[in-house]
Amino acid sequence: MENRVFLTVLIVAVLALVTALFLPGGRAPDHTRMPWLISVAENGELTVFNLTLGKSTLKDARRELGDSGTVALYLKGDGKKVVEVYFERLFLSGIRSNMVLTLQLTPDMLEEMYMRGARISKAESGVRKVDLSGEDLATLEQRPITLITYLPYVDLEDEVIARRFGEPDQRIKEESGITHWLYPKRGLDIAMNPDGKDVFQYLPPERFDEVMAPLIKEKERLEAEQKVTE
Repeated sequence: MENRVFLTVLIVAVLALVTALFLPGGRAPDHTRMPWLISVAENGELTVFNLTLGKSTLKDARRELGDSGTVALYLKGDGKKVVEVYFERLFLSGIRSNMVLTLQLTPDMLEEMYMRGARISKAESGVRKVDLSGEDLATLEQRPITLITYLPYVDLEDEVIARRFGEPDQRIKEESGITHWLYPKRGLDIAMNPDGKDVFQYLPPERFDEVMAPLIKEKERLEAEQKVTE
């Protein structure tokens, strides 16, 4: 009898140790940060990963994610400036992922930060990366998040996406083979990549046209080209 009790205690201890090893900090799993748990309030505020777009700040995100992330200002090929914060190797509700947060800043603020940048480097894509000054980095702590890009390590199958998120309002396929599953009312665009990782983009439903417009334009172009070849 004593041996049986000892064995039971040993098994429980081993399970506890395994849990501690696979969960950061040995914490109990938090199932409130699943990518499909999206809440849209009556006023249009979107909440996912316990972060509310347009309301939660970078400081809130760092506290929630348990990571400070890497901050940089990017000058895109079209001249558009944007500040993004990259979080690598997160474990959200047990799912390993990367995440990129885009911060809400006015054009004037972006221009001023660009001019104060400590160093500028250029990527192969042509995008310029600007390392920001210490003063600007401190200011960004209080800026709201305007867009979340979620990059899970696991490659989710179509049926899993459909079961968790529901059928999309629309599917649009790019020439590259990437298919966008679009959920305008939930502010979600899932870019399904058959040759790589899927990308989840969350933005306020009222801004969803920013996603739809270029995709529809690309779809119309491909359809027009197809008609010409027929």
